[in-house]
Amino acid sequence: MKLNHPNKTFLTLAVCALISMPANATISYLAITNDADSGISNTKTYTHLYDPNGPATVNGVAFTTSPANFSETAAASNGGSPNNNPAGNLGTLMQGFIFATPGNVNPPGSSYTMTIGGLTAGTTYDLRIYSGRWDTVADRSTVITFDPDGVGAISDSVTINQNNATIVPGESFTSDEIYYINYNYTAVTGEDLVVDFEVANTDAATWHLYAMTNEVAVPEPSTTALLGLGGLALLLRRRK
Repeated sequence: MKLNHPNKTFLTLAVCALISMPANATISYLAITNDADSGISNTKTYTHLYDPNGPATVNGVAFTTSPANFSETAAASNGGSPNNNPAGNLGTLMQGFIFATPGNVNPPGSSYTMTIGGLTAGTTYDLRIYSGRWDTVADRSTVITFDPDGVGAISDSVTINQNNATIVPGESFTSDEIYYINYNYTAVTGEDLVVDFEVANTDAATWHLYAMTNEVAVPEPSTTALLGLGGLALLLRRRK
C-alpha cells in the first residue's frame, strides 16, 4: 500500500487553496464623508497625489497640482465644489476640478485622458478617483476606461453618471454621495496607466476630476496568509 508523504499532502492543500482564491474586483467604490474615512493616510506609499486646484493637505498627505510622471489633456478648469462638499481638508481637496472643455461642445464620444507614469513593473497599485455631484440637471454619464498596458488587451471600463451616484454599479449610494473609484491594477513593463473619460450623454457634460491618488496596494490579510502557505509548501518540498 502506497502512503502519501505528509509534506506532499501539505503542498497539495496549499496549492489547491491558492488556486481557489477568489479574485478581487478590479474596480470598486467607497463612500467618504470626512478626513477620517477618506482613505488618505501618511502611512501609505504614494506615487502620485493630484489636486488640480490645490494643493490641499489631508491627514498629513500633501497633494500637488503637478505631480512628476503625470499628464492630462483636459482643456478647462473650475474652482467650484461638489453639491454635497464635505467639511475639513477633504472638502478643500474636492474644491476645484478639471474637465474636457467649457460650454456645450462635448458631443458623445469626445474625451480627455490622464496618464500616470514612473510605475514599477509587477507592482500592484490602487488608483483612486474622487467624485461628487455637480448639479441635478445634466446627465453626466461618462465611460471611464483604465488601460495599464498600452496597445495590449488588458483594459477595464465602467459607465457612471457623475451627477447621480445612486446608479454606481453594485452600490447603494445617495445621489449626492462623495466617493472614490478604486482601480486595482498591476503595472506592466514599459507602460503607463492611461485613464480615458469619454462623454456618454447628449447633454455635452464631461467628467469633473476633483482629485486623484495612486498608491502601492497592500494585499488583503487572507491573500498574504495563503501566499505564505504556498511559500512554506515549496520550502518543505525542497527539503524533501
